[in-house]
Amino acid sequence: MSDNPQGSGTPAVNMATAAFGKTALPALVSRVDLAHHIHIVDNCLIECGLATHDPDGKVCIKPQSKYVAMSRILTSLSSVKEVAASAQRAATRFDYDWTAVKRLLTRQYCKKETLKAEYSSQLTKLKLVSDADDPEPFIERATECFALCQRAFDDDRSERRAFIRVLC
Repeated sequence: MSDNPQGSGTPAVNMATAAFGKTALPALVSRVDLAHHIHIVDNCLIECGLATHDPDGKVCIKPQSKYVAMSRILTSLSSVKEVAASAQRAATRFDYDWTAVKRLLTRQYCKKETLKAEYSSQLTKLKLVSDADDPEPFIERATECFALCQRAFDDDRSERRAFIRVLC
């Protein structure tokens, strides 16, 4: 009998694990996008059959898939060094338990205060220098800033109005 949890699963689980191992998760672009990234990762895990919802609705990776899944998740975070380092330490500390790693990362990077501070920083840098400048980079930065405003302030209309005043 094999001690390898991957080899002890059902053929369907082993095929799902193999398929997921060949599938690339989207890369995290910015630490302020972490909450959305976690949402995407959770849904990918469920679609591949490597995770299920527990009775509380939380996503739980199946035990026979946790090492493959966590390895892929850690790779998807590698482009944002600060988040990747925190995730790697947490994965080591919690023996690749995605629920525990996710909880730690969420507490560390997904607080409203953190998002609001990043939004304020981006908003002060948002300027179209002259009419001769190419507007596309400005529009892209404004779009990113507005998305961050929505994540930081939910449906606060006064913040949306303040954002629009900065643009005008």
